[in-house]
Amino acid sequence: MDDLNKIFEALSHELRRKIITLLAKKGPLLYSQLMNELKVEDSGLLAFHLRKLKGLVTKNEKGQYILTDLGLKAYSILQKLGGEEEGEKGYKEVIEEKQRLEPVVIRDRARYILTENIARSYLKRGQKLVFEKILKLTIEKMPRELLDSVLESINDCLVVQVPSGLEDIVTLKSNKIFDIRVYDKEKHIVSIPTRGLVESIIESIIPSVNAIIDSVLIELPRMIKMKQRLYPKREEEIVFPQGSQLEIYVDGGILRISEGEKAKIRIWGVNETNEGVNIDVKEDEKRVVIEIDGGNAELTVPKNSIDILKAEIDGGYSYITLTQLSELNLTIDGGVLDLTTKTDRPLVSDIELNGGSLKLGVILEHKDTASFNVQNDGGYLIGDIHISPETKTLINVTRSIDEVFIYKDDNLIKDSYKDENYDTASSKLIINMAIDGGFTRINIKSK
Repeated sequence: MDDLNKIFEALSHELRRKIITLLAKKGPLLYSQLMNELKVEDSGLLAFHLRKLKGLVTKNEKGQYILTDLGLKAYSILQKLGGEEEGEKGYKEVIEEKQRLEPVVIRDRARYILTENIARSYLKRGQKLVFEKILKLTIEKMPRELLDSVLESINDCLVVQVPSGLEDIVTLKSNKIFDIRVYDKEKHIVSIPTRGLVESIIESIIPSVNAIIDSVLIELPRMIKMKQRLYPKREEEIVFPQGSQLEIYVDGGILRISEGEKAKIRIWGVNETNEGVNIDVKEDEKRVVIEIDGGNAELTVPKNSIDILKAEIDGGYSYITLTQLSELNLTIDGGVLDLTTKTDRPLVSDIELNGGSLKLGVILEHKDTASFNVQNDGGYLIGDIHISPETKTLINVTRSIDEVFIYKDDNLIKDSYKDENYDTASSKLIINMAIDGGFTRINIKSK
């Protein structure tokens, strides 16, 4: 897609036009500042449209969003078309027909309920709905003609609940759904068998968001991977000196990283022509960069060779197991990251979630001060941190939502917390958390 197409694709949605205008006038801005200025309550919605602005919007070294040169060009076009002011009447008229034809994609949610009022509001604007990667989608009772007109497709969802009398429409428009469930007005549910149904796993998502993240969100991609026939594309060795920095950028596909004797990467496609595989490996001195937006890659690195891990996850599924990290920098806007690490070094971690999901398992055996700085604006975070009995903990929490659960040795911590003798301890753990959205559960256990 050339630059002009990128610009008009970006400007075809009102929220993206507002983001570009806001950054041009008031940037750089943090994610939380964007939400406040735009008055967007749904963090996942903002993360989706920021992904759509890739190439026009980027982050600076402070993690703030700014316009690229292409983004500035888009703002200039927006001004000339008269779409900058409130209401954006000039540009709205220019792209009215294109916007009607563009489906609205709702994705990366634990749950979503499509009501009759929501369906009518999209239909009134001439837009259709596409649902992707939602664990539990519930469609409420509505006229058949309305649902058929507004629903474009449902893809890669775990459970879809649909009222009796509408199941034929949903089934025809569904792809890669593990379970379609039909309910009557009393919500008595009957399943329509679909390929690959694993009832015990599906049932485990019903009780709570906690169960969704633990038992399904991380396991689902493993189930999907087992069903695929993979075709080898290439295998090559990579140089990983001791003390290296590994950077990964994942927009799609499946990436696995583990430790072994030799450093190498193996790449597969999902068909014989390897269509959809786009993996780029860049090597500098003590720095390796891997970018993946399709296909399947497996990276093996020598044990204890990685000091610093930097990961930006916008989609796909990533599984990482590394030891002896000293620095961890994670930004997750979509997709799934399952990260496990064990270290006796004072680990410094900075984690930002604007969408997607992170399952984090950490074993700390340090003798100094380790720290975790966590900002969750709309993702799903499950973390287990194991520390030695000698390590004393300080937890600082600021929150604007209730979906925050922090445990120390199975005791729920409602507010900030400080262990006795923390100030004089030689081994410390500091956790600073700012939670404005999503779901967060951290469990700290002393061995």
